[in-house]
Order: sequence, then C-alpha cells, then structure tokens
Amino acid sequence: MKYKDFKIKATLDITPDVCPVTFVKTKLRLEQLQSGDILEVFLNGGEAAENVPKSVKGEGHKIILTEKIDTKYRLLIEKGQYEVIITLNGEKELLSKEYTVIELVKEYGLNPEMVTVGLNGAILFREAFESTIIKSGDSVNLLFTDAGK
Repeated sequence: MKYKDFKIKATLDITPDVCPVTFVKTKLRLEQLQSGDILEVFLNGGEAAENVPKSVKGEGHKIILTEKIDTKYRLLIEKGQYEVIITLNGEKELLSKEYTVIELVKEYGLNPEMVTVGLNGAILFREAFESTIIKSGDSVNLLFTDAGK
C-alpha cells in the first residue's frame, strides 16, 4: 500500500516547536484519535526528527512513513491499540484505557493499603500509586492480602 492510499485522520505541524514540546503535542493529538487512525505530522530535522518517532514507537504506535521534504520531515503515524495486561491474583485481564495505579486499584474495588503492585517486574511503592500512569505495553500484577484481618 502506498502512502497516498492511507486515509489521514488528522494533521499536526510542529515545525515551529522544539523538543520536548514536539513529542508532547504529538502525544496529545494521538490521544484524541481512535486506534488505527493515521496522524500526519510535519516536523524539523535534527533532534525532533530523531526523538519524536522513537518516543511515538515507545508509546505503542506505528510509524508507517518517514518522508524528508527539503529540511523538514513528514511522518505518518498509525495510532496503536492501548494494551495493558493486568494480572489480579493469577487471573489475566486486558485494560483498554489509561489509568494511574491508584485509579486502577480503586476500579477493582481494592483497598490501596492491602495491595502490592508489580509494574513491569518491579514492585511499586504505595507513595507512587497516585503519580504512576500505566501505559500501553505495561504489565501490571495486583496482589492483595487480607493481612489486616
């Protein structure tokens, strides 16, 4: 399939911006789209052209075209599926949206004081529950105890 065959859902021009604003604007625009939608991004060469694609891929999206136009670049980005595997006392589930750890714990009706959270293989301190955002591609283990009984 040629890039002309792709149906572009939105266009973003970040040529006036510098890092990290370039990625932040791209990420915010992608959040407004649906999985599978294509975002066209125009950006400058150099740091932005290197960092934006790398960061976008790290968020679970796909770069389907990188095209150099004079000193600038054009990217076509396909928004990826938001996918997080949650293991709750051995049972696996799939998350389909972004949560902070505390929101996730409460969503499952658990007491944060009684939960141990493993995020990508590391134990998370309770103090970090409010500020830690679960991202696409993360693996989360929720273990709860009734140690207070």
